[in-house]
Amino acid sequence: TFKERARDIKRLISQIRSDSTSDNVDILLAINGNNNELMDEDYRKDMLQLCYNTPNCYPIMCPEFKSLPKLWNTLAIFSRTEYNFFLCDDVEYTSNTVLEKVKSYIEHTSDQFFKLNNGFSYFVVTKTMLHQLRYFDERFIAHGEEDGDIIHQFIKTTGREMPNIFIDGLYNKASYGDESNQKDIDCHIHNKPTVNREFTRIKYQD
Repeated sequence: TFKERARDIKRLISQIRSDSTSDNVDILLAINGNNNELMDEDYRKDMLQLCYNTPNCYPIMCPEFKSLPKLWNTLAIFSRTEYNFFLCDDVEYTSNTVLEKVKSYIEHTSDQFFKLNNGFSYFVVTKTMLHQLRYFDERFIAHGEEDGDIIHQFIKTTGREMPNIFIDGLYNKASYGDESNQKDIDCHIHNKPTVNREFTRIKYQD
C-alpha cells in the first residue's frame, strides 16, 4: 500500500480480521513510499500504529518507492509460511468464509499457484513454486505486465494453465485515480508504465 490508500488498507485489514479464521494468520503489510518523495512521517507513524493495533500484523517499510514485483517477492521471502495469500490494497473482503474456502481448495488440489475470481488482485502461491519460477521479474517498474509475465512463466514451467477459483465476497474496486506514488512515470493505461510494455515486447521477441 501507499500514502493515498491509507483509508483503504485500514478498511481491508479490518475486514480480514473480521474473518474469525484469520485470527492466527499473519498479515505482512508492504508499506511503499511515493516516487520521488521522502516518506511522509505522519503516514509512517499511522501505518506503524495500524500494525501495532492489529494482532500478528508485521510492517515491511520502504522509505523510497519500490515496484510491485519487488514488494511481492519481499513479502514471500519474509513470510514464515509455505502458502501465501496476496491481496492488493484496493480489494473488498466482505465474507468471513474466504480463508476457509482457500484452505479447502488447497487441501483438495495441492495447487501451489492459483488466481481468485479470474484476476490478479488476489492470488495464492507457495515459496517453493515462486522459487521454481525464479520469482516476479523485478525489472518491471511500478506495476503492470508483471502478472502476465509470471503466468507465462508458470505455463512454460508446468505445462498447464494457471488454476483459478471463484469465491464470493472478494472483489477488486480498481482504484486507479490515486496513483500519486507513480507520478513522473510515463504511463499508457491505468498508470501502468509504458516502459513495462516495451520491456515485455523485447523480453519475448523471437
